[in-house]
Amino acid sequence: MPFPLANTITSLIFANVTYLFILNAFIGILEGKLLKRWFAGQSRAVWWMIAANYLSAWIGFLALPYLTTTALLGPRPIERLNLFVAGMVLFSFTITILVELGFVHLATRRNARPFRHTLRATLAVNAISYLLICAWFLWISYSLPFNAHIRTLTALGPLPAGTLYWVDPTGHVIARHLDQTQPDQTIGQVVQNDFMKPSQLCISLAKDPQRVQIDTMYYTIQYANRPTPPNLHEPDPLLLADAGPSSAFQPEYWKQSRNLRKTVLDLRPEGHRPTHIQFDFYHQFLDTQVPNGPAAHLTIGWATLEWDIREPTVLPDEKIIFELAGQIVLFDPHTKNLAFVALGTCPAFIPAAR
Repeated sequence: MPFPLANTITSLIFANVTYLFILNAFIGILEGKLLKRWFAGQSRAVWWMIAANYLSAWIGFLALPYLTTTALLGPRPIERLNLFVAGMVLFSFTITILVELGFVHLATRRNARPFRHTLRATLAVNAISYLLICAWFLWISYSLPFNAHIRTLTALGPLPAGTLYWVDPTGHVIARHLDQTQPDQTIGQVVQNDFMKPSQLCISLAKDPQRVQIDTMYYTIQYANRPTPPNLHEPDPLLLADAGPSSAFQPEYWKQSRNLRKTVLDLRPEGHRPTHIQFDFYHQFLDTQVPNGPAAHLTIGWATLEWDIREPTVLPDEKIIFELAGQIVLFDPHTKNLAFVALGTCPAFIPAAR
């Protein structure tokens, strides 16, 4: 299952650029001064360590995409993500030690160059600098450990009555009662290939305004080195299914923008939306603020790993359902619990009729 790298100006891009081009100079200065103070570093220790940090950072940054794979995350990726990122940190730290050993050797005085001394010095100064690097990425991009607690779906407590629709990895459209009181149903099949994929399951009013329907929206993919098939077109009809009475929705629901689902769809009635929710499609973050309660900033990125956040919908009880890099997840801003729901894309929720 793919976990796409983001293609917009995100916090991770800012964090990476700052780290690769700027932060390494300050880290090199710190490590060089620590070598001078603790491990008999010579007069040019700072310059040696600046060079060491830039080299190790770029080697690690270029090597990580090939040496780490999200396939290790299994069928419920969000539940292993923290462990996976910890493994990435340990792996990159190991690369750094191997690359910088020679530089530390050159940066210390000749009478302090036995291998044991060099290894100890390399481990010590990098342990301190890696705390700064980890703090930087945690603050800027990978905020999950502090802003959400990974739990099972049952741990989120009572779930609102209604039906969740999504597209599973095989292209089937699945309908599930969110409280799972009934088995999942397959209600249709979408077109999904190298050139066309579903972008959204759109809930809209049917010809009969007393009913709602689910339509499939698509996007096409063009390649510079592969011609687009001449007969490629969106399937007709786009209508997937009748989805129940329109009375399930508040009247103001239909006034909300559905432009590529770059905003939050809100099922709460106007005037009864105490929790403030902000979603930034381009910078890939979801912020929540509960009155007199917790605040959360959700964004997931570390080095070369970044997970897109798409199509958030605020449910009547203020839980938020959204897509996170090919997974459907549910977030409770009151408890900051985040739960895996299913593998898939394009979530759409229809509450039970009022």
